[in-house]
Amino acid sequence: MLVIFWFAPGCGSSDTGGDDTTTSTSSGTGGGTQGTNGCVDSMAEDHTAEQSVTITSTPSFTYTPKCIVIHTGTSVTFNSAFATHPLVGGTLEGGTKMPDASSPIKPQTTGTSATFMFPNTGTFGYYCNVHAISGMTGAIFVK
Repeated sequence: MLVIFWFAPGCGSSDTGGDDTTTSTSSGTGGGTQGTNGCVDSMAEDHTAEQSVTITSTPSFTYTPKCIVIHTGTSVTFNSAFATHPLVGGTLEGGTKMPDASSPIKPQTTGTSATFMFPNTGTFGYYCNVHAISGMTGAIFVK
C-alpha cells in the first residue's frame, strides 16, 4: 500500500528541521518547534504589499489563509460565524488553548465580521475556541 502525505505551504508540517521556525508569540509564549499554531513565517502567505487582508473560516474547520505575513499598520478582517466559531487571539500548545490578552485579536462570540489593526511587530496566533483541537488555528506574522 502506498501512503502519500502532503502539506500545503503555510499550513505547518511535522518537519522540525531547519532554522526558520518561529518560536514566540506576542506574549512570549512559544509555538515550539512547530512554529505558532502550525505556522512558520517563512512559509506564510506574503501580504506585505496589502493594507488590508481578509481571513475566512471554511466548512472544513480551517481558516484561509491560515498563515500570513503583513506589515505594521495593516488591518486584518476575520469573516466567520463567531457564534459557531468563536475567535480567540492566542495559541494552541500541546492541546491546551492559551489565550493572549495582549493580542490585537480580541475575542469574538457574535457577528460574522471583525477587523483588527496590527500597529506593532510580532507573531499573533489565533484559533476557534470550539474547533482549535481539530486544527482551526492560524497565525499572523507582523514585520
